[in-house]
Amino acid sequence: MQKISNTLSLHVDFDSTLFNTRRFADDLCRDIAGQAQVPFERVKADTQRHHKDPDLKHYDFERHVAIYGLDPRVMWQRLDAIVRSGDYLFEDSAAFIQGLRAAGFEPRILTFGEASIQRAKILPNLAALAGGDKAYAAHPLEVEITLRKKGEFLAEAYPGQRGALVDDVPDQQLPPGFTEIHLDRPRGLTAPEAKSGGFTVSNLEQARQVIESLRETAA
Repeated sequence: MQKISNTLSLHVDFDSTLFNTRRFADDLCRDIAGQAQVPFERVKADTQRHHKDPDLKHYDFERHVAIYGLDPRVMWQRLDAIVRSGDYLFEDSAAFIQGLRAAGFEPRILTFGEASIQRAKILPNLAALAGGDKAYAAHPLEVEITLRKKGEFLAEAYPGQRGALVDDVPDQQLPPGFTEIHLDRPRGLTAPEAKSGGFTVSNLEQARQVIESLRETAA
């Protein structure tokens, strides 16, 4: 049997966990629609037709904008401007990350998707998550990007580790020793709810409570 380390390897999803991806995606589609002079509804529907992986939903931004005759280089610049001006982090995201770091945890952002678009969404938000430019420069946040299922990624990258994943997607088949903390904001839970393999929570403060309890269990 694989030995499990007592060190807690902590991973936090980005899209729809720390970052309001739905609102961002709608704003991006509106911008594409305006640049291409096509209906917003068509652009939004077309996003579903430009996935490289039908199961994992790997979105191909450059392929998408190219069908309207738009210059991908220009559209990358527009995407960056949207990210930087939109304040898409959820209200509890920065406090969650900063609180974990202040408590001695080393949370890593673990995100699925094509690397260029994931970096475009994540990098402009790292300083805010860390508590400002100086805090981020002194103590950078690590970002992991994968095109594999997260359970597979964690099993290979952190063998024998004890850890947790905070993610809005449930049932990710995490490796032994890892606890799933499923963030289900619409549930409106007043406290963390235990489930097979982990917990369901409705905000990141509840996720922090679960993480603290995992550390206490390991002590």
